[in-house]
Amino acid sequence: MSKQDEIAYVQNTGGLERVWLNEKPFRGANPRESARLLRDFAAVIELLDLPEGARVLDVGCGPGWTSVFLARMGYFVTGFDLAPDMITLAERRAAREGVSEQCNFRVADSEQFDFAEEFDAVVVYDTLHHTQNEQAVLENCLRALKLNGKLVLAEPGFLHGRRAQNVTAELGVTERGFAPRALKQTLTRIGFQDVRHYVPTYRAFMDSPLAALKTALYDLAYYFAIAETHLQVWLVARK
Repeated sequence: MSKQDEIAYVQNTGGLERVWLNEKPFRGANPRESARLLRDFAAVIELLDLPEGARVLDVGCGPGWTSVFLARMGYFVTGFDLAPDMITLAERRAAREGVSEQCNFRVADSEQFDFAEEFDAVVVYDTLHHTQNEQAVLENCLRALKLNGKLVLAEPGFLHGRRAQNVTAELGVTERGFAPRALKQTLTRIGFQDVRHYVPTYRAFMDSPLAALKTALYDLAYYFAIAETHLQVWLVARK
């Protein structure tokens, strides 16, 4: 579980021409995964609730699809990643989709980056679980935000690390999971305010009112029973 393995991820999984890395979230995986990612990032946009022209930091931007998504919403985005190959992919993506002027990409370590208080929002989407020191990452996020700026965070639940052991064994990358209560405590301890936990529900279409009611009750019971271990963790906080 070394940072060098994280840097080598692109080359170890098909290289710069791998379809998924270039077309995520649309092509290269299965439709369910594409749908999940699109639902997720629609939720990110809703939770950000920012006007056009806002400045957003995309932590661990990977191949840049999230940064480009944000730029196409009218935001000015700084995205960074530990892997130079990921930044190459991100710059290509931004150019291909016509938003290069709104995107600034750089190579940086999420546990060590240091930006001035210049961002209206910071997005941490599916990246914290690849780090060893989440507190360092979140402290850096806090420093990067303007006063009253917003953090939107979405990460796998606690059991993800156990489920992804085969990925760690094969590629050497860090795969962890988080309990919402522990992450909320960390955010509060380092100085974030108004920390809120949101619960994901993905059953968007029901074929009858009764089915919708049953689903709502199921989601409620599911949340209270196993949210600490199974569900994706969604947190929003302010500086």
